[in-house]
Amino acid sequence: MEKILYITHEYPNVGGDTAFIETEMKYVSKKMDEVYVLSHGNINKECVAVPSNVHICYFNSEKNKLYTLLFLVKSLFNSCFWKEVRNIIVKKKKLCCLKEALLFLVQAEKEAKQIQKIITKNKIRLLYTFWFYRSTLACIIAKLKLGIDEINIFTRTHGFDLYELRNQNNYQAYKIQMTDYVKKIFFISKAGKEYYMKTFDSVQSNKYKLSYLGTENPTPLKQHTYEKTINLLSVSYVVPVKRIFLIVDSLVRCSKENISIKWTHIGGGSDFFTIKNLAEENLNNTSISFNFIGELPNQKVHEYYRTNDVDLFVNMSESEGLPVSMMEAMSFGVPVIATDVGGVREIVDSHSGWLLSKDLCNEEFVEVIKEWCNYSSEQKKQKSQNAYNKWNLYFNAEINYQTFSNELLKE
Repeated sequence: MEKILYITHEYPNVGGDTAFIETEMKYVSKKMDEVYVLSHGNINKECVAVPSNVHICYFNSEKNKLYTLLFLVKSLFNSCFWKEVRNIIVKKKKLCCLKEALLFLVQAEKEAKQIQKIITKNKIRLLYTFWFYRSTLACIIAKLKLGIDEINIFTRTHGFDLYELRNQNNYQAYKIQMTDYVKKIFFISKAGKEYYMKTFDSVQSNKYKLSYLGTENPTPLKQHTYEKTINLLSVSYVVPVKRIFLIVDSLVRCSKENISIKWTHIGGGSDFFTIKNLAEENLNNTSISFNFIGELPNQKVHEYYRTNDVDLFVNMSESEGLPVSMMEAMSFGVPVIATDVGGVREIVDSHSGWLLSKDLCNEEFVEVIKEWCNYSSEQKKQKSQNAYNKWNLYFNAEINYQTFSNELLKE
């Protein structure tokens, strides 16, 4: 029997990484006899439906101080920690990274205990972490403690779990060491793969596999009626790295050009009310209308595309992996305007949308909008078709996840 332990952050809770995993799980579960999901989510939160052969369990949230202290002492005598200390010194990282590395290992040791139990109880030999982070190290620790060579560990890496600049200390813990023990690392973008090889390791490149995420859209492109008012959509967490404030600034600039835009944002986050207030202060009584919908389940996002005419999609992030939100937009024939960061240029090009420079994106956005306003209906339809074609060729879930699932089972 083919069994897999699949470790997630929030899945199957509504929100978080469920937006990415729900589709991937659909295809992985078809290849496996049993899927055991171990989630960092909350057992009491609302969950999405899961395939019948998917079994859900959650990490214990053990907060006993004595229990943590025991693991802390144990980790101080772990050779893995001292190897990491050497890496921190060699790479001239901040001293605070030593504390981060220790706490990272303490948490991984805690997680490893639960992972061991699941492996032993269910005789699992295939482990997969959706994020190349602490749980990946926990899987390695569990495998070493069990002493089972036949266990294969796979991981995926995206943005926060890859790029050093996404960490406040400009540090990614244990990456070099973990590479020695995983069988394969799946990168969601070419840019991510190249960054990893340059920053952490290029010797073991045979373990590195480009594996685009994907989205589903069984509906054909609908007939679109383009009005004078541009329907603009953004979908993301409202957190600093997404720089939603730059979208507000860009729209203020458009209002000064008397361009009529209806902006909708889907997504919640720590800066939600700050950004909403910023929009109210700067966009009320202008040619720009706006609507902050908040967080929506993935299916509701798709429903929004099906029931609303969306002309353009915008993203002004400071850093990205390769956003699924852009794949979704293009699957509905919506051209994308986005900053040229991370792997974005792998999905957005001059045919399917517009790339903006990271530092001048708010100024360049206005020029793109002016260009769009001067397009004929036929030109707009062609841009829409190009966006759909790019999605279908590279980011169609049916193709990408079937290939990915086969890779997990390949010896």
